[in-house]
Amino acid sequence: MTSLRIVGRSQDGSTLFLVDRDGEKYELANDSTLRSALGLENAGSSVSSLQQSTQEEPRTAHLKLATLNEAPTPREIQSLVRGGVSIAEIAAQSGLSEEKIQRYADPILRERFHIAQQALATVVKRPSTTGDSSELGTLVASRLSARGVSREDLDWDSWRREDNKWTIVLTYPVTHGTQNATWVLDPIRRTLTAEDDNARWLTGDDRTPADKVSSGIAQVAAKLTPKEAPRLIPVRSDDRDESSQKDGVKSRASVPAWDDIMFGGRKDQDE
Repeated sequence: MTSLRIVGRSQDGSTLFLVDRDGEKYELANDSTLRSALGLENAGSSVSSLQQSTQEEPRTAHLKLATLNEAPTPREIQSLVRGGVSIAEIAAQSGLSEEKIQRYADPILRERFHIAQQALATVVKRPSTTGDSSELGTLVASRLSARGVSREDLDWDSWRREDNKWTIVLTYPVTHGTQNATWVLDPIRRTLTAEDDNARWLTGDDRTPADKVSSGIAQVAAKLTPKEAPRLIPVRSDDRDESSQKDGVKSRASVPAWDDIMFGGRKDQDE
């Protein structure tokens, strides 16, 4: 059985583009038969329904690669590499040798490395009450070193998006394999934005949803000036005990932290 993966779709959404491991291109009609096989019988002809069934939209550079009809020019090779396509993928799709592609790709790979290093030196404001801020590389190294992950285990990469911002990706080991964390770097404004939960956890924003809501309410409340001081109403302790006995709740379950999920519990808890 040949393994295929989706690398893009036509502009009108009527056709999906696929490739196999050897780079051979295939087209698949986005029709009722496909929607029925995917369990989308009631989705009609809506393209958005099919998009929701995939994990993510393919990067534009990979879509351009999949639709190439002839060998790419040196400028096209550099554009593909800058967009995150590997030399091996270009060679498999175009028929050019990896050695020939490497000559044009090397300057772009150095550019991608430079952008990743620029991201590591970008200051990230931490969502804390003290307003602490540190460089991305320092925050990530500190966060992961507490879990036994060294700097040598971190693999950083970047590629340019269509809006001229850059996607920054970190691959790091965890107990069950590897994880990715993704940020978006705006090199003009020198700002970083976390794109997923792993990125938010690595930069210190591992608050629970309830904590985030409480923090937002507190910030809004701090800006409001009350017209009069609130009155304090005493509450009898026996009333609280009686209420808890009525609903039968003795204690509330704690929500595990993000790093406990990724790495299987904190070290001090294990000890």
